[in-house]
Amino acid sequence: MVVVVRFGPKMRNKVPGGRMIFTLVDGSKLECQDERQRLGPYDFYVSVDKQYVVRIDVEPPDSNSLAKRLCLWERFQASSDVLKERCNHLVALVHSPGTGVVSRPHPSSFLMQGGRFPGRERSLNWLFRPQLQRMVKTESEHPTRAGRMRLLSDLARTFANLEEARISWPDVGCREVLASADSKRIRLNFFDEKMLTCPEFPVPECPRDQEYMPPEVAEGVCRNTEREAVQANRHALAILIYEMLMLRHPFNGPKVFSTESMEEDQRLMMGFGAVFIEHPTDHSNRWPGTLTPSYDSMGRRLQQLFERAFIKGIAAPEVRPGPLEWKSALDELTTASGE
Repeated sequence: MVVVVRFGPKMRNKVPGGRMIFTLVDGSKLECQDERQRLGPYDFYVSVDKQYVVRIDVEPPDSNSLAKRLCLWERFQASSDVLKERCNHLVALVHSPGTGVVSRPHPSSFLMQGGRFPGRERSLNWLFRPQLQRMVKTESEHPTRAGRMRLLSDLARTFANLEEARISWPDVGCREVLASADSKRIRLNFFDEKMLTCPEFPVPECPRDQEYMPPEVAEGVCRNTEREAVQANRHALAILIYEMLMLRHPFNGPKVFSTESMEEDQRLMMGFGAVFIEHPTDHSNRWPGTLTPSYDSMGRRLQQLFERAFIKGIAAPEVRPGPLEWKSALDELTTASGE
């Protein structure tokens, strides 16, 4: 439960009328309402025009964290307009009072409009996972196959922009990707820039979503270099694309990898011994019956990309498809199908 409290005596920039003025690193000012919401290590404020959210650190970060935040902000500022629109978290940095970041709230098109959860963020796991789809009762909330391909094409383009900006996101998963109601645009929904990294700073030791974890991380042999961060992002992107097109996970099959514990079984399932559930020759992890749709029904180009990602790319991360390859194949399939 979030508790709303009044500014304490340390907040010196409160102005007549019950408002607060923050100074940003570029010298500009941002006027906020006089209430804050505390969530974990942060205090949140809303701008008077409700166009921005200010997140202030409760405890001052160390110099390394501040330098990393500045580095990421500068990279976003120098990036493409597409990336700035898809990642609305680091809009500006707060200089005083305190330290923090300015972000934009998600537009209403990225929030559910009906069903049991109106106003909830339209993250991919709610829209595409069968067990969660049943809880979203409004059919208009469920993208069509053509809509899924458009969203995935936009996601691939966003990943390409991240690579171009030399920003990686080790903990990306379907919960961190939002989809617009018209199934044309995505947004990356990271709460904390600690989850991001750039070449000047090491990859953060953050909890990773095991469903999108690359084998080298699952096996504990990742050296956390910039190249490995890119390869990890490409592995996650391939899983997201397969999962959203097929409505199933590419490695979550019936094979038992370990009876020691569920955690060990999950680790091995995603490690170097991972077996693609549609592997053309190794059927040890294949579900009984016919999988519909099958990956080889998605066109020759997507089929080849899936094989590079989930067969060759397990032991050879350098052959994993890049995001622009995925985008081109998805766009080609959309055009060919006339959807």
